[in-house]
Amino acid sequence: MSTRCPACFRDNFTVTGLSQHLAKSRNPHCRALYHQSHSQLHTSERQNEPDESTAPDPGGYGEGEPDESTAPEDEFPQWGQEQYDSSDGDGDEDDEPPVEEWEPPIEEQVEDVGMDTIEDLADEDEHRTHQDIQACVQGQCGCVVVPYLDPRAGQQITRCRAANAEYEAHLANEEENLYHPFASKMEWEVARWAKLRGLSSTALSDLLAIEGVSERLSLSFKNANELNAIVDHGLPTGRPKFKREQIVVAGEAFKFGECPKCDVDVDETGSNTAPFHLRNLTKVLDALAALDEGNLSFVCACLAAGIKPIVHPFWEDLPFTNIFHVITPDVLHQLYQGLIKHLLGWLSAACGAAEIDAQCRCLPPNHHIHLFSKGITCLSRISGTEHAQICCFLLGIVIGIRLPNNLNVGRLLRAVQGLLDFLYLAQYPCHSSKTLQLLDDALNLFHENKDIFVDLGIRSNFNLPKLHAARHYPAMIMMFGTMDNYNTEYTERLHIDFVKDAYRATNHKDEFVQMTRWLERKEKILRHDKYVNWRCAGVEETIPYHSCPPDMTFRRLQSVAKHPSAKAISIDKLVEDYGATYFREALARYITQLNHASNPIPLRSQTLDVLAQDVHFPFRTLPVFHKVKWLSVDARGHGDATATLDSVHARPQRSSGSGLRPRRSDTALVSIGGNPDVVSGGIEGVRVGQVRVIFSLPSKSVPLLFPPTVKVPTHFAYIEWFEPFASAPDRHHGLYKLLR
Repeated sequence: MSTRCPACFRDNFTVTGLSQHLAKSRNPHCRALYHQSHSQLHTSERQNEPDESTAPDPGGYGEGEPDESTAPEDEFPQWGQEQYDSSDGDGDEDDEPPVEEWEPPIEEQVEDVGMDTIEDLADEDEHRTHQDIQACVQGQCGCVVVPYLDPRAGQQITRCRAANAEYEAHLANEEENLYHPFASKMEWEVARWAKLRGLSSTALSDLLAIEGVSERLSLSFKNANELNAIVDHGLPTGRPKFKREQIVVAGEAFKFGECPKCDVDVDETGSNTAPFHLRNLTKVLDALAALDEGNLSFVCACLAAGIKPIVHPFWEDLPFTNIFHVITPDVLHQLYQGLIKHLLGWLSAACGAAEIDAQCRCLPPNHHIHLFSKGITCLSRISGTEHAQICCFLLGIVIGIRLPNNLNVGRLLRAVQGLLDFLYLAQYPCHSSKTLQLLDDALNLFHENKDIFVDLGIRSNFNLPKLHAARHYPAMIMMFGTMDNYNTEYTERLHIDFVKDAYRATNHKDEFVQMTRWLERKEKILRHDKYVNWRCAGVEETIPYHSCPPDMTFRRLQSVAKHPSAKAISIDKLVEDYGATYFREALARYITQLNHASNPIPLRSQTLDVLAQDVHFPFRTLPVFHKVKWLSVDARGHGDATATLDSVHARPQRSSGSGLRPRRSDTALVSIGGNPDVVSGGIEGVRVGQVRVIFSLPSKSVPLLFPPTVKVPTHFAYIEWFEPFASAPDRHHGLYKLLR
C-alpha cells in the first residue's frame, strides 16, 4: 500500500519510506511537517507516560508507540546530525523489510505549510531548547541562577542625546549661554588651556596679574582661585567625591618565596621538574573557618593549609571566586622587570660590563632597535619599555664573547635563547596547542642550561618566585586566554595620569587632598569640553568610536618621498660617499638583463657582462632618496590610520650641529622571488642585503635605455648582498651567521 507525502504531495511511499523521506528531505515543507509531528509525538509520550509501578519491562515495548531508547541507532536519524540523501528518500525503500517506527498523523494532513509556519516552528524549537538548557542548569547541585534586575541588560546601546541632555539639565543655564558657567568662548578657552596644559596655579595667577591681561581677554576671573571657584561650583560632576580609606592587612597571605598558586616547596621554586599541586580553595576556606574553634586551632589549620593566619580576608565570602586563579601572569613585572632584569645582571657579571657596553655601541642603526650609545650596564631605574628594547639585541651582543676560565659559551647562549623565546612566545596574540608546547620547550631550554651561571659563581640557586611563576603560564593562557587580556601595562599607564601628574601639581604637603581636587577639576573640564563640542555640532550625537581588533595581515605599502632627498648626485659621488663601489657595472647589467627578459633562453653571465659593456648612460647625475618606508594597510576598511612599520635608510656622511654624522646603510631582508605579499614562517625566498643607494632614473633617459615594451620600475636600489642563509641556524643560539 503506497502513501502520499502530505507536504510535497509525492506518492508511492511505504510507511518506512515516508518517515525517512520526511527526516532526510531538504524540502522546507517536509522539514516543517517533521518538526511538528516529532514535537507532537514527544508531547503525547510525556502525557501518556506510565507510572513506575506500572511501567512495562525494559526489554519490550509498552502499549502505544515503540520505545525509542531500545531501537537500533541506524533506524532513527539523530537530530542535529542531518543525513542528506541525494535521492530525496524515494529510492529503493520498498526493498527494505517493514520496521516499526513512528508514523506521522495521516488524518491531520497539512495542505499548505508556509514560511511563516516554518519560522514559528523554528522559534518554538529554539525557545524549547533554551528552556531545556536552563532547566538542566538549575537542576545541577549547587548552581544558583540569579536573574539580572535591569531588563535592559544586553540590549544594544543606541545613539541618543540622553547623556548630554542630562548634563545640560544640571548646568542650570538660564541665559542659553553655550559656554556656561563661563561668560564667553574666550573665557572657556583660557580655562581649558589652564587646566589641561599643566600650568601651575601660581603661574596662572602671575599671568593674569599682568596689567591689562584680564581686561583685554574679557575674563571674569582675575586669578587661579577665582577660576577654581567657577569649576568647583559651576560645573556638575558625574561621579562621587573622592573618599580616602586605609586598608590594614595583618601580614601577608604567604611567606616570601612561596608560590601563591601552588604548594611547591620554597627550595624547589627554581626547578622545572619539582611536582606541585594547585592550592585547594576548599581546604583554605576550612582553615579560615577554624577561627571559631580557637586561636590555636586556627593557627594550626592555616599552617597546614599553607597560608598565614589572617582573620577574615576580603575574599573569604566571595561565592564564585577562586582567589588563587585571580593571580594571572604578568608580562611587565614578572618577565621584563623580573626575569629579564635578573638576566641582564647575570650577563654583566659573566661577560663584563665594559664588553657588554662596547658591543652595544657597535650596533648599527635600525628602525626596530633603540640604540644605547653609552651602553646598558650603566642604566638605572630601567623601565619596562627599555627592557623590551634591550631584548631586541641582547642575544646578538653576547654571541662570540669569551667566558672566564674558558667555559663553554654554548650553554650561556642557549640559556639566553630559552628565556627570550619564552618571553616572546608568551606574548603571542593567538595561541594553539603547538605554541603552548613551544612555550614549555623554551622554558625547559633555559632550565637545562641555567647551571652555567652557577659554574661562573654568579648564582648559587634559582629559587625565584617569578621564575617558578613561568610554569603556570600555559595553564593560565588556556584558562583566561592570551595575556594581552590581563596585561598590567595598560593599568600601569594610569600611574602617570592619576598619580605622577597629580602629585607634581601639589606643593608636596598634605598631597592627597590636593591631588584629588586637581583630578576632579580636570575631569570636569574634560566633561564640559565634550558637552560644548556636542552643542557646537548642532545637538547631534556623533557615532561613538569602537575599537577594532588589530589586522593580522602581513601586507605592507611601500612609500617613497614625492621629491628626492638629493636631486642630482654624480655617479662618482655615489661610489665615494654612498659606498656603491660597483654602481656603474651593476646598473649596466640590470639594464641589459631587463631588456632581454623576454628571451626564451636566459643570458649567461659572461654574455651578460659583454652586452653590459655596450650600455652608455645618457645622464651624469641621478636623483637619490635617503629613505623608503613600509606602511600598514587598512585591509578591512576600519579607517585605521597608517603607521610606519619599517623603514630603510641609505644616506652619506653629513655634518650636523654636534659634528659629522656617519654614513648609514641599513640592512634588510629582501624578497628575491615569489609574491612579496605572502610571508612565510621561515627564510625561504629572502636574502639579507645592505642598501647603499635608493635612486630613480631621469624620465628623459628611460626611452633611451629601454624599448617601449619593457615595464621600467619607478625606483631602484643598489644592494650589496650577504651570503645566502645556511640550511639550519646555529645550534647554540638559534640565529644565522652571515658573511659578505
